[in-house]
Amino acid sequence: HKKPLLLTIEDVSHSKEQKNKGMVDRLLLDRKKQLATYTTKKSIQDRVSYEDEFAPLLESFMQSHPDFSHNGARAILGLTGENGILGYRTQKTNANSRYDIKKALEVVTKLKNLGYHFASMGYSHTSITTMSELERNKDLYLWQEEVSKIVGKPPIYLLPNEKTPIPSEVTQS
Repeated sequence: HKKPLLLTIEDVSHSKEQKNKGMVDRLLLDRKKQLATYTTKKSIQDRVSYEDEFAPLLESFMQSHPDFSHNGARAILGLTGENGILGYRTQKTNANSRYDIKKALEVVTKLKNLGYHFASMGYSHTSITTMSELERNKDLYLWQEEVSKIVGKPPIYLLPNEKTPIPSEVTQS
């Protein structure tokens, strides 16, 4: 008897504040187009890994246990945008954003093809209950302009610092 599981991973941005502290810097595709991670603060031979982050770990687990997931479903990834997405500085304030958007899009395409879905957590990862209507609209606009153009329009909005996803149409003005 199987039980359903909803796997949600929040705030998948890999912020610049975490860089060079031994945490994963970004998701990437290796030479064989498989999901991996890159961590700057590791020895050269250990910078690319398949054991340091949710996506490569889940893919490895699912290869060993193909009956784990119904119809190949993976996880819902909650994204913000202020620090880019998936470790890429895709925000317009980054001078290299075109390159980072291209690389992020490759990873997003791979994730979607594998069965991952995306959710919005707002651009700034700030609780919408603490924002004015103008701030909330700006936050949602920036997410739509900078993140949605890469991952598509998500059907889910995850409230920052909350546990319950709500449909994105509830947050749209």
